[in-house]
Amino acid sequence: MSIQQIPGLMGRQPTSEIPQSSPCQGSGSPQPFEQEAGDQAGLSPLGQSAQGGAQELIPALVALMTKLVELLSMLTGQKQGDGGGGAEGKVPPQGGENQGKVAHQGEGAQGKAPKASGAPASAPTPSASKPAPKPGDNPGHEYYASPNGSDSGDGSAGNPWSLNKANQSAQAGDTVFFRGGTYNGQLKPANSGSEGKDITFAAYPGERPTIDGTGVNVPGWSGLVDIRDKSNIRISGFNIQNSQWAGIYADNSSNITADRNYISDTRSSGILMANGSNYVADGNELNHASMGTPGGGVDGRGVQIPTNQEQISFQNAQGFEIKNNNIHDGGQSGGAEGIVLKMGTSNGTVHDNAVTNVQSTGIYADAYSKSVGNIEIYGNKLTNTGTNGIGVSGETGGSAHDIDIHDNVISGLSDGAGIRIPEYAQPGANGQIQNIKVHHNEVSNSAIGVDLGYWTDAHIDGLTVQDNTLRNNKTPIQENNTNISNKNVGNNTIQ
Repeated sequence: MSIQQIPGLMGRQPTSEIPQSSPCQGSGSPQPFEQEAGDQAGLSPLGQSAQGGAQELIPALVALMTKLVELLSMLTGQKQGDGGGGAEGKVPPQGGENQGKVAHQGEGAQGKAPKASGAPASAPTPSASKPAPKPGDNPGHEYYASPNGSDSGDGSAGNPWSLNKANQSAQAGDTVFFRGGTYNGQLKPANSGSEGKDITFAAYPGERPTIDGTGVNVPGWSGLVDIRDKSNIRISGFNIQNSQWAGIYADNSSNITADRNYISDTRSSGILMANGSNYVADGNELNHASMGTPGGGVDGRGVQIPTNQEQISFQNAQGFEIKNNNIHDGGQSGGAEGIVLKMGTSNGTVHDNAVTNVQSTGIYADAYSKSVGNIEIYGNKLTNTGTNGIGVSGETGGSAHDIDIHDNVISGLSDGAGIRIPEYAQPGANGQIQNIKVHHNEVSNSAIGVDLGYWTDAHIDGLTVQDNTLRNNKTPIQENNTNISNKNVGNNTIQ
């Protein structure tokens, strides 16, 4: 696996309410028709007799209709009470919250550690937890950009900015709403926001602006959305596609949020954030990300071999949150993990993401030659992730420490492990892995449920594997590494 170092992914939004059926609301018992005296006078005796019989039936029909209304009200009321949430009519939680565990939405990039549950996580439904920007809801100035905008525009709705003008003009506290259509170029902010005054670049409500890299020169270690040496910037609601390198790239920056974006067909990472702090990736969808970058070498026929980069990659990031993202169908054979935390990344959470049909490990904490630690990985659903579901390593001698892995659902790894510690270690590297907890996860239909010590060159001190459910795996728990101290493996359910 190639590890590249830096020099120096349409967010699906579920409806906010679950529709409820309403009981029939009657307006009281139906009233009998009142007949005028003149109506009966013109009837024949036979007609009068028939009408008299009908009038005698009316009270009985009224009583029957009243009973039917009452019965219908009872039936529809009971159906509403069921509501999919139990006998008490409670609405089930949305957005991928896990049953039986404490939710963490809105606790910030460094969210507090949750209490573990006794039940595996439910499948997450990726959706950004922060509301989408709307005109009139922002504290600062609001401007508009359009594919037909002008560098000489004043940013009003009637005279919008171009992409280039938006890049250069937005100041702390400003929100720039991008109208739908295609922008051929880079979104590259020239200025920073400040505390409490983010610069926000956002889709105009109900529209989907596209940043398209076709024919755009995006040099190495950059992105179609390119943020360098900046702070307090939010990128929300864009289609970002066809980048020669990353979709969204942030370096040496702080307080950067990417949410509700749909990122596709990037040669490098869909989202890459490095060498900074308080990075957030929330509710993005990545499709066909990291499909291969130049520089991997040349084969015997002179054909360039592409290098795979991770689809969401956080490198040397301090204080981070990766949540509610949907990552699928990315990478080329043998590479491109779903989510990677590496080379100094610490103090953050990875939760409620869905990773499906990628070519390598779903979520990977790899110290490489540095350190990763104080990380919580929970509530994720990982399906058919090339090699392993979740892995932890110090590949070339780094230290991975204090990592809590719980309440994840992992399945469909025909030739890998649901959870593997270490994921990989170079021979003689002597990487250190310390204080790792693996609990309340569910692994099913895989070659190995939990693999401990496949690579025996790593030193492991402090490993707990408890209260996991391992179902229909060829090998539930595999232990090869005898170089593990302070190990506690037990109370796992094997089916």
